[in-house]
Amino acid sequence: MLNMSSFQEWQSGIVNRNFHVLKNLLARPEIGRVLAVDYLPFSLKRGLKSYLESQAFGMKGKVLYRDFTNRLVQIDASRLGRHRDKLYTFSTIDSVVSEGLAMRSIERAVRKVGLDSPLLWSYLPLYTKPFTLFTDRLTVFDAVDDWRNHSSYQAQREKLERNYALISEKADCIFTVADDLRLLFGNKTNVHWIPNGVDYERWQGRPDFPDDLVGIPAPIIGYVGVIQHRIDLKLIQRVAEKNPNKSFVFVGVVWPDVDQSKLQRLSNVYFLGQKPYDELPKYLTHFHIGIIPHKVDPFTKSMNPLKLYEYLACGLPVVSTPVAGLEMFPGMIRVASDDEYFSQQIDEALATDSQEQRLMRKAAVKPHSWTTRVETMLSVIKPQLRD
Repeated sequence: MLNMSSFQEWQSGIVNRNFHVLKNLLARPEIGRVLAVDYLPFSLKRGLKSYLESQAFGMKGKVLYRDFTNRLVQIDASRLGRHRDKLYTFSTIDSVVSEGLAMRSIERAVRKVGLDSPLLWSYLPLYTKPFTLFTDRLTVFDAVDDWRNHSSYQAQREKLERNYALISEKADCIFTVADDLRLLFGNKTNVHWIPNGVDYERWQGRPDFPDDLVGIPAPIIGYVGVIQHRIDLKLIQRVAEKNPNKSFVFVGVVWPDVDQSKLQRLSNVYFLGQKPYDELPKYLTHFHIGIIPHKVDPFTKSMNPLKLYEYLACGLPVVSTPVAGLEMFPGMIRVASDDEYFSQQIDEALATDSQEQRLMRKAAVKPHSWTTRVETMLSVIKPQLRD
């Protein structure tokens, strides 16, 4: 599995679709050994970060192989669960030099772990050689967002255009997080829309009130997630200014290129920083409304926000801009395109919320578990497996 994150990021409490899928795969008895390859860096800056995360300080476990640029570790217990002799993590910075060098390092790790005829499962569209190297059993690509429209990959846009086309041609099976993403792969018969899911039980109960929420006046209008280019900061500013009697709380890391200075001047806007995934229920269950104030652009059309499922699992009313994925929960989401209507929808959501409606929201999202999502994926994969 070629990951879109590093194992160390998951251990620190940052999770994503990749994490949830791998966690559920590892829990299944029919899944054998898994070699989880950390995000392959493509720049010196990311290479240094990867080296410090994984080579110098990360991946605690039984080290099977290590040199200056590579590290292979057997992991028996982690945030992914306890799986003795089942999970192996590999980190390399050879990809900074060349994709070919990185692939040779990965092939060596595959042999070291003893994976005969492995199935390839990739989340990483920046590298396509694996789709020509690991073809014995099956090749799977899981498309999480359209990276061509991500601000971090604009310098790689042309490469991504070529790579998506090659993946469309070479991959035996393609999953997409958003329905619109199927068009990226020609909407072929081997392309399947599998939305995100939720670890439902994690969001139940009423955890202790977090210390950094103490003193923040109710009602709390909350957002959980990375604060980056997808967030409509101007919309948030105008809505917060129109609602001085409401607190707007943002839980998540703020990217360095995000100018939050105008929001920080507002007394009713609070940035609480990044929290480990295990602590997020403490915040969401004490919000009064969950918001998704994303810009409406080609990138957000390729998304399926995890936070939508998590808000609903907590029973929260949700107010969102018209981004992809909302149609899955008809009648459950309040949608607004401008600050005036967004403010109105917040007021109406607060005025009409009830315990009965909260239970309805929870019931609506409960069937969308990660276990169900992975079962669906495997139902597509298993008939195609080559001996």
